[in-house]
Amino acid sequence: MRTYARNGENPPDGFMCPGGWKVLVKYYESLQAEEATQQPAAVSS
Repeated sequence: MRTYARNGENPPDGFMCPGGWKVLVKYYESLQAEEATQQPAAVSS
């Protein structure tokens, strides 16, 4: 189900209410946007 939410796909009918699913999808979209804006940390030796 997490994969469905990450990909913006709809879950099987009856899995959860549509409003709750939209919240989950928006959460995963925000995580992906946050990851895209983060810069890789420099590793010092």
